[in-house]
Amino acid sequence: MERAYGENSIENFVEEIINEISKQGYGAFELNETTRYFSIQRAGTKKYKNVVCFVKSEHVLSISKYANIENSLFDNPPYNKLKKRPYPPQGLQLRKESWDLYPHHVEYDLKEDKDVIFQLCRKACENFRHVSKRIKAL
Repeated sequence: MERAYGENSIENFVEEIINEISKQGYGAFELNETTRYFSIQRAGTKKYKNVVCFVKSEHVLSISKYANIENSLFDNPPYNKLKKRPYPPQGLQLRKESWDLYPHHVEYDLKEDKDVIFQLCRKACENFRHVSKRIKAL
């Protein structure tokens, strides 16, 4: 199986997701790039900003705990076809004591899983927006 294809493909894919999610009215999101990953981040926030991180060196995405994604989501189609990892990828640069900030790590193939990954990111962004409002209210 041929895997996805380099940083440009991942970056373009993440930008495509952000554009589609923004059109659907889930709030403002933007691309965040570090040396090791691309992420979908909530625009204009300082804290809890990364919703989903796509690691550059591996085809793994990690979802923030503030996206309110339940473990049970991955028991049902179409998400149950994605392979979950019990620990974050090295490219996320998390210390072990910070692992709980990103509880979901999913391997993907950009050709086969594109629609599923889009749905997952949309769900994460939709739920993250509601959490952000609650955080601001505190």
